[in-house]
Amino acid sequence: MGGLLGDLMGILFLIGLILTFVPPETIKTFLGKSNVFLATVISALAGSVTLIPAFIAFPLVGSLVKVGASIVPAVAFLTTLTMVGFVTFPLEKKELGLKFALWRNSLRFVFALIIAFIMGVIA
Repeated sequence: MGGLLGDLMGILFLIGLILTFVPPETIKTFLGKSNVFLATVISALAGSVTLIPAFIAFPLVGSLVKVGASIVPAVAFLTTLTMVGFVTFPLEKKELGLKFALWRNSLRFVFALIIAFIMGVIA
C-alpha cells in the first residue's frame, strides 16, 4: 500500500510541475483546437514511444485537457500509449516475428488515430 501512495504522490507532484512550468497558453497553442490534426499525430507518436503506466498518464492528460488541450490529441496519446509498443518492439519482433510486430503496431497506430478522431466528434 505504501508503494501505491508514493506513486500517487509522485504523479501529483509531476502534474504540478508540468502545469507550473508550462503555461496554459502554451498547452493551448500546441495541443489546442488550432491545429488538431498535427497535434493529434504528434501526441500519437509521443504515446507510441512512451513507456509509462496508464494510471500515471490518465491524471496527467486530464490536467492538460482542463487547461486547454483538445480531447483528440489527449485520446491519441492515451490510446497509443496502451496499444502501440515502440519500446517493446524488439521483444515482439524476437518472440512473434518481424512481420507480425510491424503489422500489429502499424494497425494499432492507425486505429488509435481513428479512435481519437471519433472521440473528438462524440465529445
